[in-house]
Amino acid sequence: MTNNNQVHHAKAFCWPQWFNTSVADDSKIILPPQQIQQINQANLNIWDALNIFDDFLDQSGHAKDLPLAITKYRDFVTFFYELNLDKSFYTIFNNTLSDLDRANQHETQKYRLNVINGKIYLPNKLPDPEPLIKLSRKSLALALGPIAVLYLLYDKNAADKVGQVLKFFQFSLAAKQLADDSKDWYDDLQTGQLTMANRPIIEAALNSKFELDLKDSSGELHYLFAKHISLVITEQLISLCNQARKAAVKCGLAPNCILIKEIIGPIETSVLEVKNFRSWLEADLK
Repeated sequence: MTNNNQVHHAKAFCWPQWFNTSVADDSKIILPPQQIQQINQANLNIWDALNIFDDFLDQSGHAKDLPLAITKYRDFVTFFYELNLDKSFYTIFNNTLSDLDRANQHETQKYRLNVINGKIYLPNKLPDPEPLIKLSRKSLALALGPIAVLYLLYDKNAADKVGQVLKFFQFSLAAKQLADDSKDWYDDLQTGQLTMANRPIIEAALNSKFELDLKDSSGELHYLFAKHISLVITEQLISLCNQARKAAVKCGLAPNCILIKEIIGPIETSVLEVKNFRSWLEADLK
């Protein structure tokens, strides 16, 4: 999860509101502004809590922030239970938070690269990669605000749409996580974190038996990422965004609605920029 909190705070806060606006043409209902603001605030609370917890998992957190994270998490849970929605919502709610707990537990036991003085000591074998959609596990709680809006709009009929709404956020949040990891691929290598964005570099090193020295000033490592690894990542991002768009259509979201523009749009723009850069790089090398 990105640490660029100032940018993402506003967006996480607005997701329930944007979702309500995006389905308004279908439901013909706009929730009262006060209620939307309360759901927005709940979404912001879980965003803050997730970021603080994530910092601890990355070993960069501060103990003084934990009470705030616990308070915000508790307020988030309390708010949604007081909405008294259909019981199927609380099945999704509890399953999502339980999976978050499992994902965080897995994070504490996750394999880490052995990095000493800038040199990466390669393992004999890497752990098996997980499906890309699982990148959404630690942030999928952010979808619970929009899903609550869905239930407030459609009540028990929300069950007909909620599966595709969940898929939309799973694919979108997986894409956001992969995009964030692709920006931090080098920093993550320095701290020994193996991500889906820097994993191809380790795999290439294992296959070619070359050493990975992060202090090498030749730029070969960055060239490898720009020339080869970025192609793999852009294809994965395109696939995740396309699957998110398909799910969005199935749950009644218009292709140009604000929710898609704000969540998927920036990722698709970044992918286009990377593809243009790669085209320039390949032309320059001819």
